[in-house]
Amino acid sequence: MIILALDPGIQTGYAIIGYDGELSAVVSRAGAIETGKENRELDIYNALANLVYGVDAVAMEQLLAFHGRMSGDRYMIEGVIMLFMQQHKISLEAMHPSTVKAFITGKGNAKKADMRAVLKELIEMPAKSNVHAVDAVAVGLTWLHKNKGFTF
Repeated sequence: MIILALDPGIQTGYAIIGYDGELSAVVSRAGAIETGKENRELDIYNALANLVYGVDAVAMEQLLAFHGRMSGDRYMIEGVIMLFMQQHKISLEAMHPSTVKAFITGKGNAKKADMRAVLKELIEMPAKSNVHAVDAVAVGLTWLHKNKGFTF
C-alpha cells in the first residue's frame, strides 16, 4: 500500500509512504512542493498530478484557525488539494492535528518540535526532509494507524 500524506500550507509538505501491511512503513520520498508566489495554487495543483501516481490513499492535516490567525492562502491551498482529489476521484482523509500529535508523541497537545524529535527517533527519514515533510510523514503514519492498525 502506498500513501500520499500532505501538510498543506504556503510550503506544502508531502510524504510518500509504503506500508507492507504488517510491520514496516518506509518513507520513500518527502519534501515540500516548490511554488512561485504568483501561481502558488496552480503550482500545487500541477505537483499533485505527479505525486498521486500509484498511491492508494491520500491523507492531509486538517487546517484549523486558532484565534483567527490562519492565513487565507492556507485555506485556498487546502481547497486546491480537495478539488484535485475530487476531480480525480481519489479518496482524501483530513486528520486533526491533535490526533496526529497524540499518535506520534502520546500527547494531543504536543509541540511540533517534540513531535518531530520523536518521529526522527522512530522512522528513517530521507536526508533532505524539511519541517513540512516531517509533518506530512506524521500525518501519513497516523492515517496508517487509524485505517490499517500500524504501530511503531
